[in-house]
Amino acid sequence: MTNLAGGLGDGPAPISLERHTATLSGASKDDQTRALNEFFSTITPVGSTPVKALSRFRKSLGHSGTGTQPTAFKKRSAGALVAAALCSDVPLVEGARIPRQFVYAGIDAVLENGVCRNFCGIGAVELFPTSSPEDEEFILRHNTAEEIRRLLGAAHLEKMGLQW
Repeated sequence: MTNLAGGLGDGPAPISLERHTATLSGASKDDQTRALNEFFSTITPVGSTPVKALSRFRKSLGHSGTGTQPTAFKKRSAGALVAAALCSDVPLVEGARIPRQFVYAGIDAVLENGVCRNFCGIGAVELFPTSSPEDEEFILRHNTAEEIRRLLGAAHLEKMGLQW
């Protein structure tokens, strides 16, 4: 196996980790992944981009219930909501319905499971459930839009064309 460190079974080899890390937020060999990573980096830099190409992620997609322990609202979660709102022309206001699936530069994109569970789990959004995970929508709760503007910077978001 080429993904084991020195054949000792002590985890992934450094080269495997480097390749995997590059697909999470940087220059992936896959054109769609690379484009989505670059787009998300204009919103906020993170170690792992929560926006995925639906064609590559569909089999892994799960419903956005609150399966994780609630934590603080982070830039990554705020950025995910911003990405979907920007691409769907949804203003960032209380009660806005932000779709989990959207199109960026001709790429069908979707927010990954963990980030959706995070902002659902902390109560930043109300989940509008559907039978298909990619059709879910997130309804912004009171103060969530304000918290997003605080975390990511209102001036930065305005320059990107986000409305509120």
